[in-house]
Amino acid sequence: MTSGVEPGTATILVVDDAETNRYVVSTWLRRAGYTVVEAATGAAALEAIAGGGVDLVTLDVRLPDMSGLDVCQRIKGTPRTAAVPVLHLSATAVETSDRSEGLRRGADAYLVEPVEPEELLATIGALLRYSAARRRAVRLAGQLRRMHDATLTASAATTPEGLLATAARGASAIFGAGAVVVASVGDRSLVSVATPDGGDQQTACPPEHSAEVAAAVTGGTVAADALPPLPIPIEPDGYVAAALTDRAGMRLGAILVAAAAAPSPEEAAEALLILDQFAHAVAISVENLRAYDLEHRIALTLQRSLLPPSAVPPPGLDVAVRYEAAAAHAEVGGDFYEVLELDDERVLAAVGDVVGHSLQAATVMAELRHALRAYALDGHEPAAVLERLDRILQRFHPTITASVCVVLIDKPGRRATVVNAGHPPPLILGPEGPRFVRDHGPVLGVGLAPPRPVTFDLPAGATILLVTDGLFERRGETIDAGLDRMAQVATSWKGTLDELCESLLADVGPGSGASDDIALLAVRTAPPPL
Repeated sequence: MTSGVEPGTATILVVDDAETNRYVVSTWLRRAGYTVVEAATGAAALEAIAGGGVDLVTLDVRLPDMSGLDVCQRIKGTPRTAAVPVLHLSATAVETSDRSEGLRRGADAYLVEPVEPEELLATIGALLRYSAARRRAVRLAGQLRRMHDATLTASAATTPEGLLATAARGASAIFGAGAVVVASVGDRSLVSVATPDGGDQQTACPPEHSAEVAAAVTGGTVAADALPPLPIPIEPDGYVAAALTDRAGMRLGAILVAAAAAPSPEEAAEALLILDQFAHAVAISVENLRAYDLEHRIALTLQRSLLPPSAVPPPGLDVAVRYEAAAAHAEVGGDFYEVLELDDERVLAAVGDVVGHSLQAATVMAELRHALRAYALDGHEPAAVLERLDRILQRFHPTITASVCVVLIDKPGRRATVVNAGHPPPLILGPEGPRFVRDHGPVLGVGLAPPRPVTFDLPAGATILLVTDGLFERRGETIDAGLDRMAQVATSWKGTLDELCESLLADVGPGSGASDDIALLAVRTAPPPL
C-alpha cells in the first residue's frame, strides 16, 4: 500500500531546450513545494521518466533531437508511464492546430507561453488531482476484483486449514503485502501467514490466542507488540486489521495485513473498508465451517453409537465388520450393517445405505436398522421385511430412498437366501471361486415391486461379503470395474476375516480421501471337518 501523490508534494519533470525557460518554470514549481527534475532533450526526458518517480511532465513542443509531440506519444504508449500527466508548454507552437494535435497525441493539457505562474500552478494542481483520482480508482478496482476472487476461493474451502490458508493468500493478494489470518474453528485455533511472493505457512496456536488477537483488533492499525506471541513475522509498522465476527457478535479471530510505512489517511480508510468487507465474508465461511463441523461430529457420534464396533459371531459362523466414515470433513451418510441371530438355525446378515449425507440420513439409517431387526425377530421373511421398510420410507420419509441387501443363512441346511433392494451384489467366496449374486429389485422408498428372493447352497468354509458402494466406486470407472477389483483382492485373501476387511479397505477403498462412507460385513461358515 503506497501513498497517493498530493499536489504540492509531487516530482515534476521540466523538459525544455531553453535554459532560461527551464529556470523560470522550475523556480515557480520549487517555490510551490514541488520537487523538480530537468531535461533539455527528448532523449533525456524519456530516460528520466523511465527511471520512475516522476508524477508529471511539463514538455516543450520544439526540442533539438525530436518533437515534444513524439516524446508525449512515447510516454503515453508505454504501459509503465501511460498514467503520468503531460502538460505541453510552448511559445512557438501556438496555433489551434498545434494545440489540437498535441491533445490528440496524448497530452493532458496544453498552455501557450508566456503563461502566468498562477495559471501554470493551477493547471498542474488540477492534473495531479485528476491523476491521483485515476490511480485511486484503478487501485480500488484492482483490490475489489482481487477481493471478489479471494472471497470466492475462501467460500469454496471445505476445511478450516484450507479456509485460513486461502484467506491469508487472498488478503496478501488484495493489498500486495504480507497477511496473517488467526481464527478459532471448533476446538482448534490456527494461524496462516501469506506473503506477496507466494510464500505461506500454517500452524496451530493456543485456543486463547485467537481470542486475544481478536480483542486487540478494534479497526485501523494495530501495533505488533499489542498482539499475543504468535509464530508470525513481526511487522515494524504494525498491521491494518479487521476482526472476524460471527452473526451473534462473537469474535472468531482476525485478519492482519502489513501496514505501509506512511499510508495517507484516505488510503488507510480505504484499506480498512476493503479489509472489513473481506473479513466479513471470511467470517461467514468460518461460521459455516463451525456449524458444518458440529453437525458432522454430532451425526458421526450418533452413527457410531448406533453401529456396534464389532459383531458377536453366532455359533458356527465367523463375522467381521468395518465402518469407515468419509473424509474428515464430509457429512456422514446412512450406511449400516447388521448381524442378527434369529434362532439356533438361522442368522440374518444385512448391509444398507440411506441415500444422502446429512444428520437426517444418519437418523433415518438408525430407524431402518431397528425396524429391520424388529421385523426379522417377529418372524417375517427377508422379502417381507424389505417390503415393510419400503412402506416406512414412503410414509414417514417420502423424499428419501435406501438400498438394503439381506442374507438369511440357514446353518444346518447350508443354504443362503439373498433379497437385494437396489444394493451392490453380495460376493460369495467358495471352493468354486468368487461369484456375485446379481439378482436385485428396486431401491426402497419408491413403492415398486419387492425384490425376488434368491436361494443357493452355501458350502462349508464359504464367505459372504456385503459392502456399500463407498468401498469400490470411483469417478470415471464403471461399477463392474470396481466390483471386479474387489473380487480380485478378496480372492487372493488367505488370512482371517479381519485381515480380509483390512485388505479390502487398503487395496480397494479410496483411502483417506474417501468421499463416501463405507460399511463392510464379512460372514464365513464353519470349515469342513478334517
